[in-house]
Amino acid sequence: MASFENNHTIELALLNMFPGFTLACAADVMLEQKMGFSGAFVQELKCSWKRTESGEVDPVPIASPPERLFVKVISFPELPPSTPESTRLKTIRNIQTYRNEIAFLEHYAPDIRTKAGVIIPMCYKWTCSDGCSNESFMFISESVSGYGKQLAEFSLEDIALTLEALARVHALFFNSVGHLDDVYSDETGSVDVHSSNERGVWCLGSHLALSKRASSELEKLPAVWDALCASFGWNEFAGLGTRLFDVATYVAGQLSTFAKVNKGKLTLTHNDIKAANVFFVGDDDCNSVCLIDFQWTGLGLAATDIFYLVATSCSDDCIRGLSAEEVILKPYYQRFVGAYVAYDNPVDKNPPEELEMYRYSEFRRHYMMAALDYMRWLVPYRLDNETPTKYAARREKVDINVPTYKRSEVVLRYLFTVTQEYLPEIELEMQIQK
Repeated sequence: MASFENNHTIELALLNMFPGFTLACAADVMLEQKMGFSGAFVQELKCSWKRTESGEVDPVPIASPPERLFVKVISFPELPPSTPESTRLKTIRNIQTYRNEIAFLEHYAPDIRTKAGVIIPMCYKWTCSDGCSNESFMFISESVSGYGKQLAEFSLEDIALTLEALARVHALFFNSVGHLDDVYSDETGSVDVHSSNERGVWCLGSHLALSKRASSELEKLPAVWDALCASFGWNEFAGLGTRLFDVATYVAGQLSTFAKVNKGKLTLTHNDIKAANVFFVGDDDCNSVCLIDFQWTGLGLAATDIFYLVATSCSDDCIRGLSAEEVILKPYYQRFVGAYVAYDNPVDKNPPEELEMYRYSEFRRHYMMAALDYMRWLVPYRLDNETPTKYAARREKVDINVPTYKRSEVVLRYLFTVTQEYLPEIELEMQIQK
């Protein structure tokens, strides 16, 4: 093995990880890479194993060790006293995300594999320097490179396969991810939005929730929005940023897991469902997907995952003329209801067209809210100072880690269009609520 500073620690972790086997040797398949906003180092290893007669080993239920392993190491050095508060808070948040991923792998991933039938890579070992001044994490899991392929952007068929997997996961945990009765509030600011449920995942999943963002970000929204309209020549959308600003707090409150109105509607949401976190399994005819990266997985509303997928991963051909109602919302909802019934949950009739506790109209409303909430975050945080020239440059060299909204004017225009379409309905609802 090459390059990892703590290779000795990794080798020790690998030595007796599988019952009856010990590590003979390991060689790099993929050289060390730095990835993610937290600076995680990842490496793929090709391993050979030899049988052992005895010895203490971790009880991992596996017939024979895998030939390839994926190793991820993250280290957070102790911050000096002079560190800016914003940097300190970001570091604390990043540490929390990896603790969150450990909780997901321990408490939720097994049921997703066995009950929902959705592929989640097996994590054979994780370590966490709990209570140390220098926080560090290590994950050793099966390699996903053998599962299938990744795509930088999705066709309608790819979207449909991913929606199928999401529907199964959402249905499995619908109204069964724990109750927040002791912290329910009509005002999201009165609760700890960074708290975890009894199993250790975020009570409010997602990194883009308004209550988790700096106030200056929202304040920039109207100006950045209009600057984008001017840059891309989309005068018909000018001024929508101000209207989006005006509904932002209301929308965030309606989507909050702490809002009383959402009691009984919550499920487990991925919260970073994009092309880079989906593998398509199979050869030419892919019939399932493998999902990865669960640092932001937590309680949420299913619709937030669905819009996130559309915004980050649709190809130009997929998005042109897209009718979300007919192509995305209704097919997903039908799969969600079907999966819910398949898990032997009580329903009023069999098979139902919709669930009494979560009707299609509620899901559609949540989707519109999710779209506006996403755009409230996206424009000031990810699209400030963007130009058609920058988009064209990214199209020349496609990076799977760059969402399609960041390189496709077709996708970006679609997002502006749905904002224009959804705003009037939500504005009217907000006025009625007042």
